[in-house]
Amino acid sequence: MAVTVSSTPTTILVLDEMQVMLETITEMLGNYYHVVGVTNFSTLLKAIVNSNPSLFLLDTQLSKPSFYSVTNTEITSGFDVAKQIRKMPRFAKSQILFMTATAKAETITNAIKSGGGGVIIKPPSKVVLLGKIHYLLSPVTITIEQTEKILTGDTKFSQLAFSMLITRMKTLYAKYPTEETLQTFAEEITEFVEKSKVLMAADYETICKL
Repeated sequence: MAVTVSSTPTTILVLDEMQVMLETITEMLGNYYHVVGVTNFSTLLKAIVNSNPSLFLLDTQLSKPSFYSVTNTEITSGFDVAKQIRKMPRFAKSQILFMTATAKAETITNAIKSGGGGVIIKPPSKVVLLGKIHYLLSPVTITIEQTEKILTGDTKFSQLAFSMLITRMKTLYAKYPTEETLQTFAEEITEFVEKSKVLMAADYETICKL
């Protein structure tokens, strides 16, 4: 995994009530990204006034609830924070990654429902954290060549919805085997993967190897 450091580094906003965890995350990411750390939702709202995070790293558990008068909502968890972020047009395409002390099926479900792109166990290792962030921030690109291999080969995919999409495409491509068809399907697959990055991680890795 290679992380490129630019002259204007990408901003990552981290929400965790523990100052020591904020310092640890900042130390892990500081050489690669501009890190803004906050300990509560109110401070997060103030921080985004002067920053434009490309990714929010949110702790799922908040011991001190807060009230967001704009939407008349009580904020009791990182999932609540994510839902409010998703309602802000300027952050509609920003990535959200959750940190949790315990990984449960319910946690992953809540992460997806609230607009998140993944869950990591805290405290995270530097390699895992950087890898997940790099994956979420890297644009998805499916080439025409990869698309042709998908449609003419027998590659197996784990996600049922994606497998059904590919089956439909194979049927259409058999009738209309043109460059234009491949281009259209490459764009459609790219959009599908981009919208479902957390679920499509394994299948996207398979596609990248084609």
